[in-house]
Amino acid sequence: MLVPLAGALLVGGCMGGPGERRARYSCDGGRQVSVIFSGGVARVFDGGGPPIVLDSRRARNGFWYESATHSIRGSGRTMTYTIGRMTPLRCRKISGRW
Repeated sequence: MLVPLAGALLVGGCMGGPGERRARYSCDGGRQVSVIFSGGVARVFDGGGPPIVLDSRRARNGFWYESATHSIRGSGRTMTYTIGRMTPLRCRKISGRW
């Protein structure tokens, strides 16, 4: 009985809510990144692990979200994705609607 309940929770957690925006980006080196923007946070899906949750910051234009170790900034179809002290990745939106 626990397995169906767990499956229902996983599916329910993936459903979009009002005001939620989703976008998929292709970044330097072929890396694929999906982002869900909702309620002042951005959840970045960067592989098979749990999402990276970033808080909204004031941007002069476009968007800016960050945590202690990650950040995304962008405008239009482009985004810069920074992980720790690594060289920032340039990304281009390949799908998603605003």
